[in-house]
This record gives sequence, structure tokens and C-alpha cells, in this order.
Amino acid sequence: MSTWLPKKRKVVAVAFAGSASAGCVILSVDREGTPEVLSYGYATLPLSGTSATPEAITTILKEVCQKSAGDYARSVHFKSNGAVRMTYGIVHAPWVTSRSARADKVFEHDVVVTDALIGEVAHTALLEAGKGNTLFESCDSG
Repeated sequence: MSTWLPKKRKVVAVAFAGSASAGCVILSVDREGTPEVLSYGYATLPLSGTSATPEAITTILKEVCQKSAGDYARSVHFKSNGAVRMTYGIVHAPWVTSRSARADKVFEHDVVVTDALIGEVAHTALLEAGKGNTLFESCDSG
């Protein structure tokens, strides 16, 4: 006698912050990569009275993430799929900027290229471009 067990889906949370809006979606993904939206939240800043500051965006992002997580926790999907396993964050302009920079590194012998090595060269490139990245700088100071 065989017992059929449903396929467990991977639960993923994706949060995003835009110039005057924020959102959060919790979805499940099966082994073939097919997504199913389980819960979501979205909010925009009012057009008058509130400026789009980092604090304002952070506040609405927190609110929509709490709403989405609460809705998911109360849903039947939580009982069958369990907790969120992966999270992603997407940050749009004007909160981020991009730039190009170049750095070269010469090795005397063969070297395995690792994430740490790529990060080190990227850090060097940004600093040499004269536009220090505060994220890298704050990681270095700690």
C-alpha cells in the first residue's frame, strides 16, 4: 500500500522599495519553477503631505511586509507549505545608484576565483573610481 504525499513547495518572500511605493509578495514555487502567489501587500506614499524619504519608504515597506506575512501565517497555505525559506529584496531608484568601474589584479600563480576575491576586486574598483561605496565602507569598518 502506498501513501500519496503532496509535493512540498518552496516558499519565497520578495520585498521591493521604489521611489514612493513598497510591496511584498509571498509565493510558493514547485520543483518545475511554477510560482503561486500566496499573499501580497502594496502601498504608496500619499501625493501630498509626505515626502519620499528613506524613513517613509522604510515605514510603508515594514507595514506591507507585516501585512503579507500575517496574511500568509493565517492562511491554509502556511499549514501545507511551512515557513518562508528564501527572501529577496529589490531596491529601485532613487535609493540606489549604479556605476561602472574597472580594477585589474595580477596573480603570480593560479588562483581559485571566489566570491570573496570578486568582492575584493569590486571594492578596489569602486574606491579607485573615487566614489566609495558606503556599503563596502561600513563592512570594512566593522
